[in-house]
Amino acid sequence: MNLENLSTNLKKLNSIRILNVKRNLIKTFPPELNDLKNLIEIDLSDNAFTKFPDNLLSLEAIETINLSMNKLDKVSISTKNQKIKYLYLSHNVFEEIPPDIVNLTSLKHIAFNENYISEFKETIFDKVKNRKFFIDIANQYCPTIKNNKYGNLIEIPLLKKIDDKAETATK
Repeated sequence: MNLENLSTNLKKLNSIRILNVKRNLIKTFPPELNDLKNLIEIDLSDNAFTKFPDNLLSLEAIETINLSMNKLDKVSISTKNQKIKYLYLSHNVFEEIPPDIVNLTSLKHIAFNENYISEFKETIFDKVKNRKFFIDIANQYCPTIKNNKYGNLIEIPLLKKIDDKAETATK
């Protein structure tokens, strides 16, 4: 049997650090669960999310969010989150890398592989020149990715040489 909702009773588990509720039919993350002050990792992959649950970014200790294999096409990150290090958004329906990711100031790795990204907008990375993180954009469901001279795994910003033919990057 698949869960369709997360119980707000989970907030009673205030010492929980990892929550794995993948492979269900969950569509929302109840605001009442923002009381999970020790939650550092949440796996909501393979559910029924069509909208990024913004309140996940309000979790005090959260470092890893996995929302892969949902139906997300947008992420709106209006506040600067100092904790998020890993954000997995693979196998969704994104058509572009959301410019709001620059607000995740501690980000180390973000996965956008197996989406529908058709154009690579480098202006996003002009805003993060002094930060270093990886963006995985492998296996997009489109014939070509325009303006992507970096290959499938992008390391920002400490690249000195990019070899378009070999799809490798060196420092």
